[in-house]
Amino acid sequence: MPSFKLGGNYNKPGKGIDKNAPPKSRIVVFVERFIEKFWLLVGLNIFFAIIAMALGAAFLFIYSKTGQLQLSLIILIPLTIPLCGVTLITRKVTQDATVFLFADFKDAIKKNWMQALILGILDYIFIAVISVALPFVWDKAKDNTIFFVLVMLVLSLCLLFLFIQFYCYLMTVTFDLKIKDILKNSLIFSIANFGKNLIMAIAVIFSGFLILYGLELVETPIFGGVMIVFLVLIYFSGFSFINNFAVWPKIEELLIAPQEAEKKKAEAAKKKPDEKAEANEPEYVFENGRMVKKSSSNKGV
Repeated sequence: MPSFKLGGNYNKPGKGIDKNAPPKSRIVVFVERFIEKFWLLVGLNIFFAIIAMALGAAFLFIYSKTGQLQLSLIILIPLTIPLCGVTLITRKVTQDATVFLFADFKDAIKKNWMQALILGILDYIFIAVISVALPFVWDKAKDNTIFFVLVMLVLSLCLLFLFIQFYCYLMTVTFDLKIKDILKNSLIFSIANFGKNLIMAIAVIFSGFLILYGLELVETPIFGGVMIVFLVLIYFSGFSFINNFAVWPKIEELLIAPQEAEKKKAEAAKKKPDEKAEANEPEYVFENGRMVKKSSSNKGV
């Protein structure tokens, strides 16, 4: 086979990476990673959007026949299962880890579908209760200012519920935890990372109103078409990536870093003839992208 030689000296060493260069800002890293993984996120979004549109169509059909919102919402509960696949992959993009789109998506569903379904049921119960409670106290507040306090309480619970969503599915695919611990940790991070959570919540609410407004204008060729393309191509995976990029550093700081420090401490202790070294070993280890108990560390991701 003939060989071809390109012009230029490709044996000359490059500049390499300057070890003394200042670290890039988070916003620069975010933009670079988003651009680098854009088409991966598009493929992931299309994959999820197909499932979401199928369940959404079923929701609209049931609602058109029954007129019962709470009953119709039940069909959307299984949507939390593929959401685990989206969350795992966007978390890996956040970490700049290797991603295998279909394999990772399938593995995330296979290993987390039960917890995701339980979380979906809990989400449904909360939304169903709020959809009744909020209109009731809102209507009562028009005649009695005491109910205005209840309105604020219900809205605060809604905001806290939204904060918890930023963490619970990320906790599910990252840590080997029971449902109560997932919710407990998500609640703690809802408070500990309040500033970023509030910004994310404003973005979710704003984009939600924008989408609802856009879907009302779906018959308008330009605006409606742009909105549908946006939802199908990038909205779900893009928002998941933004969410994970925003909240992951705090999870790494408060959960993963301490466990890694304990692991290093235990490994250092093993090098000494210390009978108590075993007692210093961490209960959890971060293995294959997932924090697991040592007894189940062969589970992996």
